[in-house]
Amino acid sequence: MNNKIKLAITALVGGTSCNLDCEYCYRKGQGIKDRNTPAKFNYSVEHMLKALSKERLGGNAIICICGGGETLLPAEIVPLIKGLLKEGHVVDLISNLTLNKKIDELLDTPKEDLKRLILKASFHYLELKRLNKLEDYFYNFNRLINAGASGSPILTIYEEYIPLLDEIKNLCLEKINDLPHVTCAIDNFNTTMNPREFYKPDFVNKVKEQFDSNVFTTFDELLKDIPQKHFCYTGEWNFVLNLENGDVQKCFYAPVEQNIFKDIKSKIKYEPIGHNCPKPNCALNYNWHGMGIIPELNIMTYSKMLARKNTYSPEILEMLDFKFSDFEKTYNEEEKIKISQCVKDRYSQKKPLTLKNRLRLKIYNHLKKKLEKKGLL
Repeated sequence: MNNKIKLAITALVGGTSCNLDCEYCYRKGQGIKDRNTPAKFNYSVEHMLKALSKERLGGNAIICICGGGETLLPAEIVPLIKGLLKEGHVVDLISNLTLNKKIDELLDTPKEDLKRLILKASFHYLELKRLNKLEDYFYNFNRLINAGASGSPILTIYEEYIPLLDEIKNLCLEKINDLPHVTCAIDNFNTTMNPREFYKPDFVNKVKEQFDSNVFTTFDELLKDIPQKHFCYTGEWNFVLNLENGDVQKCFYAPVEQNIFKDIKSKIKYEPIGHNCPKPNCALNYNWHGMGIIPELNIMTYSKMLARKNTYSPEILEMLDFKFSDFEKTYNEEEKIKISQCVKDRYSQKKPLTLKNRLRLKIYNHLKKKLEKKGLL
């Protein structure tokens, strides 16, 4: 494999269509009653693939494809995944893996390409059990792993799972000889995006002990952090893409600033969001943090986060064992202040330099002059 990844993209599939009906689904909390709104795409798969070529993006990307409902339902998604893999990208697929015919289509992919497919297999235990789809889930997961893909079940814990954790753990060991990774249901229906009330220290310690999930450990660390404290490189090293129309945001909840599908000959603009994070926490973006979008945070690499002994190939783990700051340009304090203010101006209709950033710049220039006098710069 050509190992260097130059960019991370979260590619969102619109619509709400899903073949499951999980109690903790975001759609219920947001009052979305229609589970059958299909995704609509303004551009063909061929056009989207040209827009996402290695040449245009500047190299290989890791592209996480995530649906508003079940990701694989739209007819365009499997051909898009196969095309992205053929191009040389890594695809991080979020899916409940219960659509057998879609899995058949995915399996009709050259093994060399499937080696770059990562399954974040949404493990909705009680809903799968209710619909008698547990066997389908594990059958499809094992088929894809045996064909060359890598991945893990991803268990999103909510209240009703707590007494069933031993049962869930034992089932995974029986079916795939490995443990699932774990996150926690987020109260993403208000502005806090905090976990639900059961997320207490005793619960956290129990989950860490039972599942040994570095994804969960990172999730827990990021819940305690305040993103606005740090200069974030999202927008330069990664971005959010709306697959329906090509709109790009630096981050979730940030404004749309460009479209990369309308004119695929145009140059894509990469610029960090800086100190202008719009989110109360960044726990659900653990994958981005594993690639180091905030270099000052001591977060393990995405490779170490995901690694399981039986369901990840050494090749994919090696490919993901990096931080963007290992090979991409980082900014000094003066540059960070100016970039943050420039982005803030656009977000707030070009207000003058804030007092906080004026003070930051003044302190930086003062320290810079002192270091220059001492010959340290």
